[in-house]
Amino acid sequence: MGASLPEKWNPENEPARVGAGAVTLVEGSSFCICTSGGDIGGTGPCGVFFRDTRILSRWDLRVDGEIPDPLVAMTPDPYRATFLGRLARRFGRTDTNLLVQRDRRIGNGLREDLVLRNPGAEPTTCTVTVAVEADFADLFEVKEGRVHPRGEPRVQAQDDRLYLGLQ
Repeated sequence: MGASLPEKWNPENEPARVGAGAVTLVEGSSFCICTSGGDIGGTGPCGVFFRDTRILSRWDLRVDGEIPDPLVAMTPDPYRATFLGRLARRFGRTDTNLLVQRDRRIGNGLREDLVLRNPGAEPTTCTVTVAVEADFADLFEVKEGRVHPRGEPRVQAQDDRLYLGLQ
């Protein structure tokens, strides 16, 4: 995917943080606007849009309740990005950071593959959560900041897919 981690990454040679700018991905009539860490918050113009409708208004990743600290966002193609982040050091016999890699593609929906790496010698465990919301707001409502609820949310998980809708 063009994103690779250094062989011997450790806290002494850690990469610098990225800025707070937005990342935009585009494919046909779909586009995604997110933070430099890959999150799509519930405020502002962020979201996944298809034909001028925001089909995803929130997609926020947490590991053990923490937001990964963004390191780099790479966009090798207009429709895909790789976001690399890290979590605060975990203390034990060694000090380590968990590395979080999010590979995202936009098209007829959103696909994100998540890889967690532990560069330390000690095994570790963690809990990963993704907060997801869809408001199905019109693009112009989002741009003008006047989004209003449209109905009751409907969520269905099936195999490796998540379906969101309104009743």
